[in-house]
Amino acid sequence: MKRFDVFVSSVFCGMESERNALLKFIYPVIKDECEKRGVDCTFIDLRWGIDETLAAENLTISHCLSQIERTAPIFLGIIGDRYGSIL
Repeated sequence: MKRFDVFVSSVFCGMESERNALLKFIYPVIKDECEKRGVDCTFIDLRWGIDETLAAENLTISHCLSQIERTAPIFLGIIGDRYGSIL
């Protein structure tokens, strides 16, 4: 079976509802379609992969970059903008 990974990236604090919608509604459809074609698709979301050790040793960025390199050329960047202000 062929396999590919998709790196999913956005800001670490924010975009939770968008990322959760992808997880709940979009990823399963893509995975099902890929399986029908004999392809295993995995989504890599570092909300699940950055632990306290990496953060404490300031390795978060290097870990993210290594995952981007590993999954190239498939990258999903979620971009947003903030409206209003936080008091």
